[in-house]
Formats: sequence, structure tokens, C-alpha cells
Amino acid sequence: MSQKPSFMIIGASGYMGLHLFKVLSKKYSVKGTYANRPFPTGIHFDLTRSDPKTLPLLGINYAVIFSAISKIDFCKTNPELSQKINVSGVQKLLQELKHRGVFPIYASSDGVYPGLKGDYVETSKGLPIHTYGEHRKEVEQFIEDNFKEYCILRFSKVVGFDEKNSDLLFDLYQNLVHGKVLKLIKNQKFQVVSLNDMVSVITTVAQKKITGLYNIANPEVVSRKELAERIAKRLGVIDYQIKEVLISYFNFAEKRATNSSMKIDRFIAATGLKFQTIDEILNDFLEEVRKKSS
Repeated sequence: MSQKPSFMIIGASGYMGLHLFKVLSKKYSVKGTYANRPFPTGIHFDLTRSDPKTLPLLGINYAVIFSAISKIDFCKTNPELSQKINVSGVQKLLQELKHRGVFPIYASSDGVYPGLKGDYVETSKGLPIHTYGEHRKEVEQFIEDNFKEYCILRFSKVVGFDEKNSDLLFDLYQNLVHGKVLKLIKNQKFQVVSLNDMVSVITTVAQKKITGLYNIANPEVVSRKELAERIAKRLGVIDYQIKEVLISYFNFAEKRATNSSMKIDRFIAATGLKFQTIDEILNDFLEEVRKKSS
């Protein structure tokens, strides 16, 4: 085995996967797959159709699994397809990883928790409130039942600047600079984690051979209104309108969490990693926006 870890990123054309692929490729041996969005050197792999045995896993130490349908309402309204991708396809992939001796790093979600009271720890009980969370939970259980060495990372909302993909921060930014009324869910609390910290977390897992199940988030709990106000202040935007509405206003097909916040003490104790503050995340985001627009 080489001194430096080598990676296969499953879902390397997505928001998180592509960022990880670009950063890790500067230092490590990295391969990445895509399903619908080809990219240079990418390997086509479809969880519903491709055979995991065809993946070039020789010499790969870690497989980072991002591939999933993460749209909560889509999972509810398209249960057969979403289950086939999020659960059956991932389980089939995991079976091949086990056969080939590849360590899985599974990017899970805070959606596995009930999302009602917050402050969830890894051992918190309670069922997910939506289908997407159920999918994540089922795969987590499959990994725990079938692997001795693995890492499951329950990510909060991942944010950062990506010129090809909009996210929570970019949506708020766009509405503020274009003077639109921001209709934001009232009393919904959550955490964020930066794309940069997402990379740091995964490289730390590989470098320190971290195993087990961990919550991953910035410690601070916020609302969309608080994030919008902080962005507006940094932009010098004074005349903006925020209308807080109940979750029911959006007529979602599936339930949504009201407080999905998690405790991250376990991961910090295992790694010593310090997460970016929300202020640092916002400053970095706006700096990248300025660079792109200049």
C-alpha cells in the first residue's frame, strides 16, 4: 500500500463530489465517477445500471460515496427510483467494495434524525421524518452490519461558492443583490459546513484512519434569516425585505425538519479538527463571488 491514500469518488460530478475531486487531485491519486454529467477523466457509473465489478478499484484505498438523490420531495414522489439509487444501488456498490477490500467513506446526512429538537448526538434515537432520511439510515445500517472498518459522516448543509451549482448561500445572495423579497422558513434551525471543511474532514479520515460514525457541522446553529442578515451586512445592502413564513407555505410533498442541529464533539475529539466559523464561511463565499464577477 502506498504511503499516500488513494481515492475513488463515487458521484464526482456533483456539488460536493466535484469539489473534493478537484482539491484531492492536486495531492493524491484520485479517480471519480459520474452518471449524467461527464467531466475530463471521469468514469461513467450509474447506480441503477452499471456493474460495480467494472470499477477500476485496483490500488484504491478509500471510496467516498456521494451519489444519491438528495431532493427530499423527489424521494417522496418517486419512491421506486429514489430507493433504487439511494439504497439498492449503493448497497450493491458497497458489497463490491467489501469484496475488494476498499474502505467506504459514506456521506450521509443530518436527515437521519427526527429534526425536531436538535442537539442530536450519534446515538440519538428516533426515526427520520422523510423518505430521504430513511434511505440514508438504511444504508448506514447496511454498512455497520457488513463492514468492520468504515466511516459514516452525517453532514449538515454543505455550502460554499461553486460557479456551476447554486446552494443556500448563493440563493440568498442572489435575492439580496436583485432586491427580491426573501421568503424564508420561520423558526427553522440548522447548521452549515463549508466545502473546504468537507474536504478537510474526508482527508483527515483517510490520513488518521478514522473509523465509525460522526456528525459533521459547524457548531453554530442558525436560521435562513440570520444568514441573510449577515450576508446583507457584508454586502452593505440596507433596503431588503425578509418575509418569514411557515413551512406549510411552500406546500412541500414531504415533511421538513424544524431543528436538525447536531453535536459534533465526537469528531472533534477524534481528530482535533477546527471547523470554519460561519463568519469565515461567509467571508470566503463573498470573496469567491467577487473574484468570479470581476
